[in-house]
Amino acid sequence: MPGARSLPIRSFDIYCQVVDNLGDAGVAWRLARQLASQFSAQVRFWIDQPQTLARIAPGAAPGVRLHEVQIFHWDAGTSPVDCAQVVISAFGCHLPATVRKSIGAEHPPIWINLEYLSAEDWIDGCHGLASRKPGDAAIEYFYYPGFTERSGGLIREQSLFDQRDAFLQGQLALPWLREQGIDARPAETRISLFCYPQAPALELFVQLEQATQPIHLLIPEAVADEHVQAFLGEQLQTGQSRLRGNLRIERIPMLEQSQYDRVLWSCSLNFVRGEDSWIRAVWSGIPFVWQPYRQAADLHRVKLDAFLNRLKTLASSADQADQTALFATAADLMRAWSDASTMVDALPSMLRRLPALAPIYRRIAARQAEQSDLAHRLLGFCAAIEHTRRNS
Repeated sequence: MPGARSLPIRSFDIYCQVVDNLGDAGVAWRLARQLASQFSAQVRFWIDQPQTLARIAPGAAPGVRLHEVQIFHWDAGTSPVDCAQVVISAFGCHLPATVRKSIGAEHPPIWINLEYLSAEDWIDGCHGLASRKPGDAAIEYFYYPGFTERSGGLIREQSLFDQRDAFLQGQLALPWLREQGIDARPAETRISLFCYPQAPALELFVQLEQATQPIHLLIPEAVADEHVQAFLGEQLQTGQSRLRGNLRIERIPMLEQSQYDRVLWSCSLNFVRGEDSWIRAVWSGIPFVWQPYRQAADLHRVKLDAFLNRLKTLASSADQADQTALFATAADLMRAWSDASTMVDALPSMLRRLPALAPIYRRIAARQAEQSDLAHRLLGFCAAIEHTRRNS
């Protein structure tokens, strides 16, 4: 495969409809930024809720060029006159009629359906498949992000690990958090919480209140509101904190994406959800607990088990027996958290074992990073399609 910088693919239109609040926008925006900044591609970002994007990308607004990405408000009356070389419909969103017509034309752009991330085995067989649409014979390519070489890979910027390692080795967590207005104290174990409303957050608070060490729990605005109200008897405004037993809860602002990465690096344990924060937790190399999006017929359990199997493979070491026991601790907590079942045994065990688990999660990140990232694979995938078109 030719080097990414020599590929003939130079322009992208990315379409994003916000379904799950921040997750869809977060993934699509990270990809847009990387394509523009790392590969000097021309990227137009079309989003139906620009106000949601602005929460994680301050300054984002229709008509603004931010991080070399041109932002547009995607509504019924807005669509491009000419399509880019590649049109990406994030998570299967329905493209505007004018764009869809262009894809069915004689010389169409490449149409990529960027699917949701999963660790399930079946995505390897579906990744890259093409679907020819009836009527206009337009071709849609299904692109599946994933954890294996046969998948579409994971979003990872070129400099991410260098930034992370400089931050951690420089012991920058405390001063950086304080610069953000977060009251970080050296004697506390820091934990971040980003969860869906179905998570058993109230039980988490009760158990952390009774922890054997001081806990500082960072919760972004508008996350776990009902649980915070039930536990404290009041809501916390951004910047406020309350102490109950050994637990200090602090409400932090919704941060820009690179700042959120630093919150993850600053903690000893991170609770994450969905897709964007999930991927960033993997790359952090810090112990984390993932909550998949809850689905009917308990399909989220299937997704979680598939991911845990992948983690177990990545975490394997020479001392297999010791590694297995430690990993079981994390797996038990993830299952309890995902199922909203009791964490009475799993959470205290996880907290006790955080120092021993830390190098395992670091190894997971390093081994996963041995694979190429999603943007590199996407450019190669599109270049191969273009090459076939030109030679057919």
